[in-house]
Amino acid sequence: MKPADALARWGDGTALLHPPAVHAFQVLGTFTDASDVLARLASPPFCPGYVSQRIEFQQGVRVVALETPTLPPAAHTNAYVLGNGELLIVDPGAADVKQYAKLLSLVSGLKAEGLRPVAVVLTHHHGDHVGGARAVKERLGIPLWCHARTADRLDFPAERLLEDGDVLELAGEVPQRWRVLHTPGHAQGHVCLVDERSRSAVVGDMVAGVGTIVIDPPEGHMRDYLTQLARLRDWPVSTLYPAHGSPIPDGPAKLQEYLDHRAAREALILQSVPPNGATLAQVVSLAYADTPPLLHPLAERSALATLEKLVEEGLVREESLQYFRA
Repeated sequence: MKPADALARWGDGTALLHPPAVHAFQVLGTFTDASDVLARLASPPFCPGYVSQRIEFQQGVRVVALETPTLPPAAHTNAYVLGNGELLIVDPGAADVKQYAKLLSLVSGLKAEGLRPVAVVLTHHHGDHVGGARAVKERLGIPLWCHARTADRLDFPAERLLEDGDVLELAGEVPQRWRVLHTPGHAQGHVCLVDERSRSAVVGDMVAGVGTIVIDPPEGHMRDYLTQLARLRDWPVSTLYPAHGSPIPDGPAKLQEYLDHRAAREALILQSVPPNGATLAQVVSLAYADTPPLLHPLAERSALATLEKLVEEGLVREESLQYFRA
């Protein structure tokens, strides 16, 4: 593949490139002679000590992994800086100033290049997504945008309430249009952002590149979550940019994998509910026999969400914290 072709695909989001590859293609597409190539490859930009400070898997989608108190095995929440002129800052989740300072440093560098942050956007209200939101919005002097069901769970104001179908237009050398999808299930105010040109999607906690997604009632609702997984799959989206872990190039396949996994787990949970009744812990001990007991308290939350779905569907009944096959 020619360097120009690779960079064109990076630009339109059909090929994901890590920083060394982007720089190498840029050099190979514009070099004058061998000495020029060697000199420029030996000094990649934004890479002190050969550790990249600017990760842009596709043009206009930058990620900064911030250490947060999230659920293991994840240890970071991805903040995203979107745009090629006007910028959105999505999920600055770290409350530790040393962490969100990394995000502010990136934005400062982009501002020096003529780009302009216009808003902080939250996918939802969980602490590992909002920890640094107030500090970042105040440091940059920009508004906060989120869904109403996120705003009413914050202790600081949101300047704009996002609704399903809103389009966030970002002016720039390559303009972007990010469509807001309200995707409740993990959280009532959860939203995803889908780039209309590439169909790449910033998906918060709909899926994860590392670990799993817990559906925790009463905030979490399993039927809503499954509905929104299918909606994203059928949009269709392309690359998924999750809050935890690496980008997922084949978004529809990952979403189908999540749907299949939840369906298989639901079948095990239903099989684990006897006619004479069982407690939540007893159901989990059978349905999650493949899961280390240390993780059963977390499994109980998603199992409860599944049992509530089965109750809604008339397949299970609940009485005095016991679950019975209907």
